[in-house]
Amino acid sequence: MKRLICTLLTLLLLVCCALPAYAADLTFRPDGSLRILLLADPQDDETPEPDMAPLIEAAIRKTQPDLIVVLGDLVEDSDVNTAVDQNGEVYELSYDETLDNCRTAIDAVFAPIIDSGIPYTAVLGNNDYKSGLSAEDLYALLRQQKGILLPETAVHSDGRISHVLPVLNADGTQLLRLFLLDSGTKGVTNEQVRWFDKANADRRIPAIVFQHIPVSEAGYLWQFCFPWEEGAVHRGKFFTLRLNERIARGNDHGKLWDGNISAQFLSWKACGNVIGAYFGHVHDISVEGKYFGTRLGMVYSDRWNGEFQHGCALLTFDESDVRNYKWTAYRYTGSVVTGDASLDEETYTPRPVYTGFAWLRHQWQLFCDYLLTKIGTDSIFEK
Repeated sequence: MKRLICTLLTLLLLVCCALPAYAADLTFRPDGSLRILLLADPQDDETPEPDMAPLIEAAIRKTQPDLIVVLGDLVEDSDVNTAVDQNGEVYELSYDETLDNCRTAIDAVFAPIIDSGIPYTAVLGNNDYKSGLSAEDLYALLRQQKGILLPETAVHSDGRISHVLPVLNADGTQLLRLFLLDSGTKGVTNEQVRWFDKANADRRIPAIVFQHIPVSEAGYLWQFCFPWEEGAVHRGKFFTLRLNERIARGNDHGKLWDGNISAQFLSWKACGNVIGAYFGHVHDISVEGKYFGTRLGMVYSDRWNGEFQHGCALLTFDESDVRNYKWTAYRYTGSVVTGDASLDEETYTPRPVYTGFAWLRHQWQLFCDYLLTKIGTDSIFEK
């Protein structure tokens, strides 16, 4: 009998160890703090770049997070679904070959995170879908990652998954809810917006949203400006933009886009408890600002197969005042190949705000708004 009991207990222990860790509750630390590390766009393939994992390891060491969120684009579609033959010709791989490459790439992304033992979760990005894999297979690859927090709170009609992670204090009271949405290849769907409205029924609890593709309202963190202003960036043939430092801060090295109104953001405003939303996708931008009461942030990429800025960001909460949390951006420079790799908190120096020609500026703003309405943004802005 004792032998039977021992055998059963051993089997039970093995089963429990094999179960994913996503049933565990997230809690604030005993000192009342919570640290969430944001990583974005590793976008690698079956032969990972030398600095991809070291960047993630450095980010974990530097920030000592309680939760890690990977903001999508785990693989680079054009690398995992093609190959080059002996004549230098590019050819498409079979579905199974692409699946194997994606598995290898995704395993490499999560390996340093799993080794850290820190709870983590992730969303998918547009390049993950552009690999050609189905949503079912992509989520199967995610679920194979040991300990990933990926509860199927909602499975949508197109196969995307949305999930919610509550964060509790020591008494078991929910103080914060983290919504993770799959933005697919073009953004969230109306179905996901309706789901969010229902899942976010308790509007007393502050909510943070994580997804890959930013809401179009993030474009309002920039403003039209004159070409000679410091920080002005040319966009398309007609316009120059610069970060609106009255509502945002950070560093923008990449392409920008125009602001627009989305059903998703209107839903957040109607709910009233969405205090922040954070995104990947844009690679060269590390910016956070507040638009109509909601903080919007974009994180540098971890992608190395191209000329991009690299880094991460940290959100630090205090359970006594969850709404007033802190954003810290980090930038990775150098390389492990050359022995000078470094991850440091990014500095930000406000640029002077040009106030001259106020009437002319206003007229130019009206003219730009007219063009955006009549001509359409695709012909004006670089996407």
